[in-house]
Amino acid sequence: MKTIFSSVLKFLIVVAVLALSQSCTESSDHGPQTGETEFKITNNPLDDANIKGVFITVSDIKVNGVSVAGFQRQTINLKDFEDGNTKSMATTLLAATTHSDLTLVLDAGTNDKGQSPGCYVTTFSDNIKYVLSNEQSINIGINNEWNVNSTKKSAVVIDFDIRKAIVHVEDPAIRYAFASSEILQGAARILDEKVAGMIIGNFFSAEGVPVSRVIVYAYKNSSFNPATEIEPQGEDKTMFRNAVTSTELVDGPISKVFKLDFLKEGDYQLYFASYDTTGDYPVFTGILNTEITSGETSAGVVAVPAGWTANVIVMAK
Repeated sequence: MKTIFSSVLKFLIVVAVLALSQSCTESSDHGPQTGETEFKITNNPLDDANIKGVFITVSDIKVNGVSVAGFQRQTINLKDFEDGNTKSMATTLLAATTHSDLTLVLDAGTNDKGQSPGCYVTTFSDNIKYVLSNEQSINIGINNEWNVNSTKKSAVVIDFDIRKAIVHVEDPAIRYAFASSEILQGAARILDEKVAGMIIGNFFSAEGVPVSRVIVYAYKNSSFNPATEIEPQGEDKTMFRNAVTSTELVDGPISKVFKLDFLKEGDYQLYFASYDTTGDYPVFTGILNTEITSGETSAGVVAVPAGWTANVIVMAK
């Protein structure tokens, strides 16, 4: 009898273990999935060639109002991360889904070593740190969508447009400051690095065209309004306010060249602005008359595929 009882007991234990194992497996299969996510930051070049460094202290990154695990407070010179270069800020696990709520928290008061200030500009003309804000903490909300994958590491890039985020101040003791809250909230965007595209171009010009300093601005197709974009807008007097991104043309082997990084898939139009740099600050002189002679998909429109590069040739007349 003891042998029969012992056998039955062992059988029941095995059945219970198998049932518990199956229950845990089903719970795991139907539980929330997560994915490894790396946060990076980059920036768009400034119009002001006298600016040597733009330092921001990031004290926190929040997703859906919750601080990102593994992030450590850090001071970053955004000028070091232009032209497609990025800085890794943190890697963490997040829910594998589409997100649309990220907050970048800046500490304008102190840097990552506890020294003042936390956010400031340096120039080539002096050794002064121009404080960008008297506020201790500044929240920048980014609300466009980005994805986290459960089966492979995701990399998301925060594109911080310092051209929009920083304004000139007439007081020489202040000189630079963060833009108003309204502008600052629209000065950053986020996108999936692996599906980001870019535009690379060669720029030729006819004799007499003013090209000593040219900035190219990329706009979503049909979104450029010359009545407002080339005029100072709002209290910050921001020009080209709705440009997705921008960069300065530089000298290449046979022509001036440019590269517009981290573009979402879609159609874009390019506008080339000429600047006079003889004064203390660059002065906008006008939009150049240009024609895309190679690389456009329709009149004046450049299509950027997801994760690919669009190559164009531009002629200024």
